[in-house]
Amino acid sequence: IYKEKTSTTAKVRTGPGTGNSILTEVANGELITVTGKTKGTDGNDWYKITVLNGKTGYIRGDLVATFDTSILKGKTIVIDPGHGSIKTEGGTIDNGNVGIDGVLEKDLNLPMSQYLQAYLVKAGATVVMTRTADKGYMSLADRAAYANSNNADILISVHCNRSNDAKVKGSLVYYSKSYYNNGKLTEYAANAAEVQKRLKL
Repeated sequence: IYKEKTSTTAKVRTGPGTGNSILTEVANGELITVTGKTKGTDGNDWYKITVLNGKTGYIRGDLVATFDTSILKGKTIVIDPGHGSIKTEGGTIDNGNVGIDGVLEKDLNLPMSQYLQAYLVKAGATVVMTRTADKGYMSLADRAAYANSNNADILISVHCNRSNDAKVKGSLVYYSKSYYNNGKLTEYAANAAEVQKRLKL
C-alpha cells in the first residue's frame, strides 16, 4: 500500500500522536510505504510507515492521500522526454522551446521524466526511457515504434509548451480525436481527463 503525502507541514513522528518527537519529514509528493494503521493519542488515525532510513515512524492519516498502485504491477510504461535528439538525419539536436531565461525545453523534460520514472518504478511498474541523455536521430514514429518493441502498455511523452499569450498557463494532455466513439469519450479520452484532473491537484 502506498500513500502520497499531501502537506508540506506533515511530520513523521516516533509514535501515533503529536506529543511524540519528530523523527523526520518526507518530501511533498513522495511515495511512502504504509505497514499499519492505529488510533493516535490525539484521536486521529495515524499510519505506521517505513521511512527512507529504514526506521519506523507515524504520520497523521489526514495528511496523506490514498491511491491504489497495484494496477501498475506488471505494466510496462515507456517515458519519452521530449526533444533532445537530432531533428533530421545529419542535423542538429532538437532543443525544443527556449525559455525567456534561455533554458532549453529538452533539459527540463529529461529530469521531469526521470522523476516520473522513479515514482512509477517504486509503485511497481517497469519503466523504459526513450533517452537518458541527448541522443542521435529519433523521429516521432521511432519513439512510437520503440514503445511497441518494448510491448508498452502506455507511452508518456513529456513536454514543456510555450505561448506568447501571458494569460495561457497550466497543463495540456493530448489524445487523438479517433478515440471518440459516436461522440462519447472512450477510455483513452477519459484517462487524459483524469491525468489533467490530477495535474491540477
